[in-house]
Amino acid sequence: DEANIMVKTAFQLVRDNYCTDGCGMTAFYRESIKKEGLCVGVNEAIINIDKSPYCSLKQDRAGIFKGRKNYDALTSDNMEIKLQGGVNDALDIDIVKSPFLGTELKEIDDIYSFSFAEPVFIGDRFNFVVEFKPKENRNGNYFAWKIYIDYKTNAISRAEFGRPKNLSYDYILDRPSKIKLAIESTKYTVSYKFTNGKWFLDHSRTELVLNSKNRETGKENRYVVNTELAVNNMQKEHFDIDNISKLKANSKLSDKINHFSDTNFWKNYNTIAPDYSLEALTNRIAQNQTTIKK
Repeated sequence: DEANIMVKTAFQLVRDNYCTDGCGMTAFYRESIKKEGLCVGVNEAIINIDKSPYCSLKQDRAGIFKGRKNYDALTSDNMEIKLQGGVNDALDIDIVKSPFLGTELKEIDDIYSFSFAEPVFIGDRFNFVVEFKPKENRNGNYFAWKIYIDYKTNAISRAEFGRPKNLSYDYILDRPSKIKLAIESTKYTVSYKFTNGKWFLDHSRTELVLNSKNRETGKENRYVVNTELAVNNMQKEHFDIDNISKLKANSKLSDKINHFSDTNFWKNYNTIAPDYSLEALTNRIAQNQTTIKK
């Protein structure tokens, strides 16, 4: 199957196509919480990332530089949802470094079926599109959707994937015992940027849809939790992430922000609408910078 072979080849060429030295990155990160369609909470931060080399078992490390938050504590029947390790999860969906297929690459033939979709241009680069889904006889909690593969380099340039449910609740904290939660769906997007002959992580996004029910009153609510990370600067030098700023796997950004708050830091960029895509924002900034350089 040609689609299957193309995906395998893309993963086999990671060492050739992606940065094997690691680097330092600065990114804007945001997590927002909507309740019945209304935004009730936003956490935002500038994050320093010590990006470890691809094909390395070393984990990426992240530290908070500046942050701010807003939570509508006055919302009736409100339930504050805090994400554990949200920033680290945003880095973990880098599927090139941490393959997401839920199995060894050599076994994907037994679990997934692959097929070609209509190819697309991402920017000025031509990309093949491979759709994948679990085979009908597979009952595991596997993923499905699309992988975009760059024509010139055979590198994964973007991936969109998800599953109708997620069996893990590890990243949801501080919900009252009277609240019962069910995860309706999870969706992920991760994209890469081609710079100086190598591909680098550029953007990641997660959407988590939750249904809650109050065991005492029977009242039900629907929550949508979005996290988004957009890289806006890269450097060859690695960041030295100290213990105070370090975001661990169990860190809650909403609790840590208080120590890194600086109202003056945001200046004229003080308002970014929760529904505004960080990917679109950074693309717009890049286009403006390109125009200026000309």
